[in-house]
Amino acid sequence: DKSFEYEKEVRSFINLEADKLCYIKYRNRNGLIIPYIEIPYEKKFLKEIWLPGSNETTELTKNSIVRLLKQYGYNDVEIKFSNLSYRP
Repeated sequence: DKSFEYEKEVRSFINLEADKLCYIKYRNRNGLIIPYIEIPYEKKFLKEIWLPGSNETTELTKNSIVRLLKQYGYNDVEIKFSNLSYRP
């Protein structure tokens, strides 16, 4: 969606061979089972985190993320707010 172009987000697709499926982890989000793979990266690559700006828990979410980032040594990450929803 062009509305998100300014975020300069990078996504990748990883096609795992059958013998590598053990690397897939799963999480639950509102009753949906979502697969993911943990991929290590250097902390310097995370510059910004965008949050929806039209939520009643926006400040609470921001404060929790700031604490999480500090706990894991991410000291130079900017928290920004968007007026767009995550999903169309």
